[in-house]
This record gives sequence, structure tokens and C-alpha cells, in this order.
Amino acid sequence: MWAFIKLIRPINTLILFLCMYSTRFFYLNLINPSYKSALFERIDFFLFVFATVLILAGGNIINDYFDVKADQINKPDKVIINKYIKQRFAILSHWTLNGLALGIGIYLSIKSRSFSFLFVFLLAINLLWFYSVRFKRRLWVGNIVVSLLLACIPFICLMYFNVFEIHFQSETKAKELLYLVENNRFIVLFSMFAFFINLLREIIKDVIDTEGDKKIKAITLPIFYGINKTKKILIIFFIIGIILQIFFVFWISKEFQFLFNLPFYFILFLKLMCFIFLLISKWKSCSFLLKTVLIIGILSPFYWLMIF
Repeated sequence: MWAFIKLIRPINTLILFLCMYSTRFFYLNLINPSYKSALFERIDFFLFVFATVLILAGGNIINDYFDVKADQINKPDKVIINKYIKQRFAILSHWTLNGLALGIGIYLSIKSRSFSFLFVFLLAINLLWFYSVRFKRRLWVGNIVVSLLLACIPFICLMYFNVFEIHFQSETKAKELLYLVENNRFIVLFSMFAFFINLLREIIKDVIDTEGDKKIKAITLPIFYGINKTKKILIIFFIIGIILQIFFVFWISKEFQFLFNLPFYFILFLKLMCFIFLLISKWKSCSFLLKTVLIIGILSPFYWLMIF
């Protein structure tokens, strides 16, 4: 059982769960606090999140299934398939989790009288399959696809609200937050943050996994350009990201109090630490800090909810 739990990568699924509920809480508590969520609606949203988590878990399983040879080189102590779990069971688990998710998608589509949920779930399942089989072995494609999938999570939450016609009123606990959600600017900022951080982390993971990726004939940035050139690309990305965040913090500081800005300052500090680790080629430390940055960014709406 523990081997199966490790196989679905519980931390990654928890990040997805928090991201979706973070988006929901931000809208329903800050933008429309008068909205009283009915029990059935809360259950439906939980099923929506649960199905998305199942799809991610299934994607993690199939990814490990096709990466067994690479993982035996990159992280032999963490290999699960063929060591603790048979390949046949892994494939069966993958299809079972996806089947459950599609079942929930059919239920939500029937209830909402929209095929949006079934379409999105089918699209995600297929993208994760092709990512594991083909995309991740192609230059830039795998990194961009998996980063886009994470960046789309806030948008599919917005899709849920729109499909079920949960409208947001102008009433709010913190009127100064309205500019963040006008024209969905909050969603765009949230998604851009998730995309950029995850893209950096995926590239760094490719650097860490270079030897194993060579065995499966993957064409990643460090294999195609070499580690030194990939490092230069990452340095450029980091510098651009840090400069943009400094400008963003400077801009947002004019609108909000210091307490509101704390997550931005902390994220900026961690990015600077990541940059230092990158310069000295501490790849694993850099990857860990980027995951921490991602979690802090995802949890920031809960923090804003507490201070307002």
C-alpha cells in the first residue's frame, strides 16, 4: 500500500488539491462573501477536485511506468514499478483511476447539462499519456506541456463556476482586491506564476536526470544543449523572473499594506536563494526551493483570507 501511495506522488496531488481549493476560497470568500454554498454544490466541487486528482495520480503512474529504465539510473533507490509493484498492476491502476475520473466527469456533465467536464478530463488524460510516451522526450515540448497543465488549473476552476452559474457579486470584504479579479487578472497572474515556476523546475529536473534520460533517448535541454548552456538559459529565465517580480512587488506595494505583500517578499527571497544555488550548480536544492515557492504562491489566497 505504501509503495502505491509513493507511486502516485502524494505531495504533487496535494499541491493540485490546494491549488483548486485556493482558487475557490479566494472567489467565494473574498469576492462574493454573501454567497452561501449549498451542500450539494460543495460535494460537486469536491468530486470535481477529486476527479482531477485521480487523473494526476494516474498520470504519475503511467509516467513512472515508461520511465523505469531511466529511474534505475537517476534514482535507483526510488524505483517502485518492478520492484514493489508489478507492471500489470500499474497499468490496471492507471486505467482504474482514469475510469473513476471519467465517471465523475460524466456525472458532472449530465448535472450541469454541459460536456465541458468530460471534455477537459479526456483532454487531460490524453495529454498526460502522450507526455509520458512521447512529449517528455522532445525538446521543450514536455516541459511546456506539463507546465501548461498546471497553469490551466485555476482556469478550469473558473470553468466550474461558470458552468454551474455561480456568479460573483461586487460586494467584497476587501474592495482593494477587486483590481486583481477584474477581467480575471487574478487568474492570469496565478496561472503565469504556476507556469513559470514549474517550467524552471522541470528543466532543472531534466538536468538532474540527464544520465537516465540518455538511456531512453530523450531529447531534453541538457542533452541537446549541454548542461552549461542549459544553465545559462536558466540564469536568463531566473533574472527575468526576479526582475518582473521586483517590479510587481513595487507596483503592488502602492496598493496594499505590508502584511498583504508578505508572500511576495518571501517568494522573492526564495527565488534569490534559488538563483544562488543555480550559480553553484546545487540542482536538487534549487528544485526543492522552487517547489516551496510554488506551494507558497498557491497558499497565498488562504493567507489573504486570514488578514482581511
